[in-house]
Amino acid sequence: FGPAELQRLQDAALLAGTALTAHYRAVSLARAAKSDPVTGTADRRRFDEALDVELQYSMRTGEPFSVLSLAINGHTDIVTGFGRGVADDVLREVSRRLAQQVRVGDLLSHLGQAEFGIVMRHGAEAEARALAARIESAMAEPVQLGDGQSLGVSLSLGVGGYDDEVVSAAQLFGRAHRAQRLAAERLERRVNMVGKLLEAPALRLVASRSEAGAA
Repeated sequence: FGPAELQRLQDAALLAGTALTAHYRAVSLARAAKSDPVTGTADRRRFDEALDVELQYSMRTGEPFSVLSLAINGHTDIVTGFGRGVADDVLREVSRRLAQQVRVGDLLSHLGQAEFGIVMRHGAEAEARALAARIESAMAEPVQLGDGQSLGVSLSLGVGGYDDEVVSAAQLFGRAHRAQRLAAERLERRVNMVGKLLEAPALRLVASRSEAGAA
């Protein structure tokens, strides 16, 4: 190649590099725009998109899949008693534990406040129950707070499975959300701090662990 041809190749390489950089930035910005700022997980929009995609696929193929609705029990009481900073730390830790339990290809999303959703691709009832069991086990350990204390945090969880009666994503998620609300209603509105039993909403000390055991 002569000098002119080499210059044209260098110009083309520069343009290609600029285009790739711009594409990478656009993709990164799009992902960031769909990420929850507190937990870093997918946001509600990404959740709705994934749920709709899976529903359309299952309607065509009959492939089963499930959606999970989860909520941190007593989250409002944590905010009231410990402050927004601690409550956000709890959200991040719960999100981290949930992310460790979902399968590759599943989508974990923070839907707002203390609510999460999981779209289980190609997940029938057996797989959903197995995931729920893993989540329950993962939440057994208390969350460590910044002041050295520990806070026992539990989740209420509901599962909605696709079948021939499902006609919309909202209907399917509604199944999971109703099941989650029923689970939450069965739980006492208390937050269990290790060594103490606190009563919502004011997080008043009810008894120490030893006193509660003796009762």
